[in-house]
Amino acid sequence: MVTNHTFYTDSNGRDFLKRVRDYREDWDLQVTQPVAGNYYPVNLGMYVTDGKYELSVLVDRAVGASSIQDGQIEMMFHRRILYDDGRGVGEPLDETVCVDSKCDGLVVYIHSQHCIHFYFFQYRPDIAPSSLYKNQQIHTVGHRTVSPAET
Repeated sequence: MVTNHTFYTDSNGRDFLKRVRDYREDWDLQVTQPVAGNYYPVNLGMYVTDGKYELSVLVDRAVGASSIQDGQIEMMFHRRILYDDGRGVGEPLDETVCVDSKCDGLVVYIHSQHCIHFYFFQYRPDIAPSSLYKNQQIHTVGHRTVSPAET
């Protein structure tokens, strides 16, 4: 898929925002961190498209996501680096849990459910699949939250 550095991430589950890798509309971006500078928060999902195909992933929890290369989706569920990678943190990212002065390594078990779609526009060119994602997410990984308004 040739996506011309473009991908789409949700805006807090409401709509999708166009993202262009290594570009900001409001200022001239000096790219010093090509990976970290292109990660965005995702609560619902993200997709890439070339007009003929669309690849999307819906998530059940907040993650960081990007498309570092055309046609690819990359998501970060948990960061753990056992050594300093020399990229600015200055220490390993190895979280520990301390209870009563006893510290143990953080054992992470992530049970999650994600929906991966690969869409071919030839079959239904009249429907943009990204418009269906909110309902798909509700049926697949969650439920609607009803919050009555005060009267």
